[in-house]
Amino acid sequence: MQGNQTFDDILDWSSRVYDINSEFWMTTSARLERGIKYPADGWYDGDIIMVHKADDAIDKFQLFAFAAPFTSGVWLILAMTVVISAMVYFCLDYIDSIRLGEEIDQPFSNVLFTTADSFVGNFGFHPKSIATRIVVSSISII
Repeated sequence: MQGNQTFDDILDWSSRVYDINSEFWMTTSARLERGIKYPADGWYDGDIIMVHKADDAIDKFQLFAFAAPFTSGVWLILAMTVVISAMVYFCLDYIDSIRLGEEIDQPFSNVLFTTADSFVGNFGFHPKSIATRIVVSSISII
C-alpha cells in the first residue's frame, strides 16, 4: 500500500492479504455489503464455511468404499508390490532351503498371505538368511 489511503482501502487490502485483522474497525453497512465479517463478542462462528454438511443420499452402503482414498492405479501398484515381494521372498527361501538341505517352510500361497498381512502391520515371517531378512525388513517398512 502506498500513498494516501482511506480506512476502507486499508481494510479491503488487509482482508485480501491476511486471514485475520486484529485492528478495531467500525461496523458500517457498506463494509458489511462488501463481505467484511465482524465477530460478535470476540468470536465469529464460521461453521457454515468450514464444515460441509453431509448429504443423506451418500450415506447408503457401498461395497468398495474402502478403495475411495486411492485411484485404481495406486491399488494396482500396491497389489503388484505384494505379489512381487512374496515371489522374491519365496525364491530366496527356496534357495536357502536348498543350501541348508531343509524343506521349504511354507508354500507360495502362505508366503503371499503373510506378505499381504505384513503390509497391514502383522509380521509372520521367520527368515533364515541375511537376504530374506533384508526382504522382510523392506516389506515391514512399506
